[in-house]
This record gives sequence, C-alpha cells and structure tokens, in this order.
Amino acid sequence: MEQTENYRSYLHVSAMEQIENGESYLHVSAMEQILATGLISLKEQKSMLKIQVLSS
Repeated sequence: MEQTENYRSYLHVSAMEQIENGESYLHVSAMEQILATGLISLKEQKSMLKIQVLSS
C-alpha cells in the first residue's frame, strides 16, 4: 500500500510541475498511474496465490 502512495505522490508532483511549465501531459501521467497500479495489483495477487498454494 505504501508503494501505491509513493506513486500517487510522484504523479501529483509531476503533474503540477508540467502544468506550471506549460507542458501538461496529464493523459500520459494517467496512463502511467493506471499501469503502475495494475502492476502492483498483479504482484499482490501473485503473492496471495503463492501463499494459498503453500498453505494447501
């Protein structure tokens, strides 16, 4: 969960800097956030499946 918060903080700062510099790529940041969140979720699911298999 902490990793997700770190990504959100980074993306927020990155988006604000882009807006201030007139170089807004929010659509790219949104895609990066979606991909990062998806990868974190997949990693967590893999860990949970591993635990289930080992406990069987």
